[in-house]
Amino acid sequence: MSQRSHSKKRSKEEKRRQSESAAYSKRQQDRVEEVEQKLKATEDKLDAALARQEEEKKLAAELRAKRKAEHKKRKEERKLKKKQQRKEEEEKKKKAIASAAALASALEKEIGAGDSISSSSASSLSGADESSLASHTTTSAAAAHASGSDDVGATGGSSAGSHGSGGDEEEEEAPAFPTKYAIVGGGPTAFNAMKEILYLEPDAEILMISEEDHAPYDRSPMSKELFWQRDFSASEHLKYPNWRGEMFDLEYHPKDFYTDPSKKITLMSGRKVTDLDAGRHLITLDDGTQFHYQKCLLAVGTTPLQLDLALPEESDASFYSTSSVSTLRTAKDFLHLHKTTLDPNVKHITVIGNDYLAADLVDALVIRSKISGSGTKVAQVFPDEGVLASIFPTYYAQYLTEKTKSTGVDVHPAVHINSITSTPESDHKLRINLDDTSVIDTDHIVLSLGGTPNVDLARKAYLEVDDVSGGIAVNAELEARTDLYVAGDAASYYDGYLGRRRVEGIDHAEISGKVAGLNMTGKNKAYTYQPIRWGAVSQNVSYQSVGLVDSKLDMVGVWQKGPNAPLVPSINPDDFGHLIPDPEVPLSTEYEDANQYERGVIYYMDGPQVVGVMMINVNGQMDVAKRLITFPRQFEDPSRLRTQIYLGNKPKTEEEPVAAPL
Repeated sequence: MSQRSHSKKRSKEEKRRQSESAAYSKRQQDRVEEVEQKLKATEDKLDAALARQEEEKKLAAELRAKRKAEHKKRKEERKLKKKQQRKEEEEKKKKAIASAAALASALEKEIGAGDSISSSSASSLSGADESSLASHTTTSAAAAHASGSDDVGATGGSSAGSHGSGGDEEEEEAPAFPTKYAIVGGGPTAFNAMKEILYLEPDAEILMISEEDHAPYDRSPMSKELFWQRDFSASEHLKYPNWRGEMFDLEYHPKDFYTDPSKKITLMSGRKVTDLDAGRHLITLDDGTQFHYQKCLLAVGTTPLQLDLALPEESDASFYSTSSVSTLRTAKDFLHLHKTTLDPNVKHITVIGNDYLAADLVDALVIRSKISGSGTKVAQVFPDEGVLASIFPTYYAQYLTEKTKSTGVDVHPAVHINSITSTPESDHKLRINLDDTSVIDTDHIVLSLGGTPNVDLARKAYLEVDDVSGGIAVNAELEARTDLYVAGDAASYYDGYLGRRRVEGIDHAEISGKVAGLNMTGKNKAYTYQPIRWGAVSQNVSYQSVGLVDSKLDMVGVWQKGPNAPLVPSINPDDFGHLIPDPEVPLSTEYEDANQYERGVIYYMDGPQVVGVMMINVNGQMDVAKRLITFPRQFEDPSRLRTQIYLGNKPKTEEEPVAAPL
C-alpha cells in the first residue's frame, strides 16, 4: 500500500513537472512572438522616420531655395534703387552747374557790354556753387542713410558713388547682441541650469528668456500646497507653507535677484523666441532683436492639450473663454482657478482628464471646498476604466475610483464627451453631454488631458523630433546639436537602462536642468539619473514611482493582506504570510476584501526584467526600487518579487545610534 501510494505520488509529481514545463515552453514561445512583433513595429517606425526625414530634407531644400530667391530679389531691388538714386543725384548736380553758369551769364550782362567777370571772380563763384552742391549732396546722403538707404558714397561724386555701391553687394543685417549662455524658458529646468552654471562660473553672462511675466518658479505646488492652505491671501500672493510650516514663494528668487549688478544675468520676461538658427548660433525674439550665443538651452516644456470638440453656435461660444474653461500650467492659470474656487457663484467644478495632474487637482479642489466651506461639488470625467488606468492595473484603477468617490467626487469613468453647451435655463453655466446619455451641469471646467512638447523652435532649427514621444531628440548628454541643449519635459533622451524616453515631472525637470547646465560649461556628463514621481489619490493613497510605469506592460502586484494586517511585515525573508501572492492565488488578481490594496508594490515587467516600480503607501524604499532597474535581474519566477521591497518602514536596529541628551 505504501509503495502504491509512493508510485502514485511520483506520477502526480511527474505530471506536475510536465505541466510546468509545457507552461514554461508556452511562455517562451509567447515571448519570442512578442519580441518578433516588437522588432516588426520598430522596423515600421524606422521606415516611417526615414521617410519623414527625407520629406523634411526636401522641405528644407525648398525653403532654402525660396530664401535664396527672395534674397536675390531683394538684392536686385536694392541695386535698382541705388542706381536710381545715383541717377537723381547726377541730375541734381547737372542742374546746379547749369544754374551757376546761367547766374554768371546774367551777372556779365548786368555789368555791361564788353565787361566780363574776372576769372578769379568766376572761379570764386563756381567754387561757391560747387561747395553748395557738395553740401546738398552730403545732406541727401545723410537723409538717405537715416531712412534706411545704404548709399552713403554719393557725397564724393560719381566715382565715390561707384565705390559706395560696390560695398553694398552683401546683405546687411541688424547686429546681434552677444551672450555666452542663453536659456529659453522660465520654469524649474531653466532655473536649475542657471544655478548650476553660476555655481561653476560665478561671473558667467547668462540671458534668460521667458514668455511669462513671472520670474522662474516651481510648478508643482500649484496643484498641491497652494490649494491646501487656509490662508487664501497667501495663495493669491503665490506663497505656501512647507511640511514644517515655513512659508515659501513660488518664485525661486524675486525679480530683484536678476537685476543685481553684481551678477551678469539678464531676465527678459514676457518675451518670446520666434526663431532659432542652430548653425549660426542665433536666436530671434518677437520684436526682431537677435542674440548670438555660445551655448543655448531649450527648456520649453509642454503645452496643455485641448478638447477636440466642435464649437457650439456662435451665441454659445463665450463658454470657451478663460472664465469658464481653463487649464493648469502657468501661475496665471493657478490664480484664475484660485479665484474661481472662492467665487460664491461657482458651486460645481468638473475636471476632464485622467493623468497625474487630474488626480492632484481633484484632491486639491475637494480640500479647498472643505477648507473654504463653500460646499463646491467636484466631478471627474474620463474615458478609461478607472482612475489613473494608464499606469495602474484595471483592478487597482477601479479600486482608486471607489476611493475617490468616497471623498464626495462624482466620478464618470468609461465615458466620452459628445458636446459641451451653455445652459441659460440652468443654475450652472455649462452642460457636458456624455455618450451614455447622462449630463453634467457645471460652472467651471478644468482640462487635464496631458501636454504636447513645444517643438516649434526645434523644427525651425531642423532638430530631430522623436516620432514616438514627440519630444526633441538629444543624446545622453542632453545635446541636440553642437552647443545646443534640451532638457525637461520637451527632451527625448537616451536612457542607458530603459532606452529612449521622454519624462515629465518636477524631479526630472530639476535634475535634467542641472545636468544641462553642467554640460554647457564643458563637463560632458551623461544623464543617467532615474527620475521619480510622487503624488496622492483620494487624500489617503500616496504613491511613488520610478522607471517605466505603463499599464500596457506586464504587471506583478505584491500587496499587504487583510484589513488587520500589521503595517510592517515580518523581517524573516522566509516568512511572507502577510504578503500576496501566495501559492494558491495568482499574481495581480482582484480580491474580495477591498482592504487588500492599502499598501503594496506594483512591478512593471519587460519579460523577466523589472523596468518600473510603483510603491503604494510604502516609504523609505526608493533606493531599492531604483536598484532593481539599474542593476537588472531576471525574475523568471514572479513570486520571487515578494522578497524585494518591504511593505513598510524598516524597524530601527540596535546598531543604529541613538541621539544623546543635551
